[in-house]
Amino acid sequence: MDTAVRTTLKADIDAIEKVCVRWAATESHAIEPQEMAQMLADFYSGIEAACVRIVETAEGPLDKGVEGWETDLLDALVREVKGKRPAVLTPALKRYLLQFHNLRSYLRETPGAVPSADMLRALLCSMEATLTQFRSSVLRFLERLS
Repeated sequence: MDTAVRTTLKADIDAIEKVCVRWAATESHAIEPQEMAQMLADFYSGIEAACVRIVETAEGPLDKGVEGWETDLLDALVREVKGKRPAVLTPALKRYLLQFHNLRSYLRETPGAVPSADMLRALLCSMEATLTQFRSSVLRFLERLS
């Protein structure tokens, strides 16, 4: 993976982290549920964009027209692709990311619907730890490529 892609991946994660820091400073009870849900979906979209960059750089373009490609992406990142790239995610991190992915899918499939405030707060509380694990996984992945 060339230096430009490495730099871009690190910048992607830094941008996601800035969103987390901004929301961490806000009391969860002060955030409207719809706004919180959208922010959590956007958080996952940022992580997904970094995942897409990793796969497409190592393996070529993804077919995003295939139903279920988003969950297939997470499945693929748990596995090594011999000769192309090591695994990026642990199975545990994939499970955490799936929670955010499922929320985003729910919001897309049922516009205007808002999940329960308790579920949103739980995801909000786990967002920072999930990002920390994701950052560590990506940095470990980049080190193994060196």
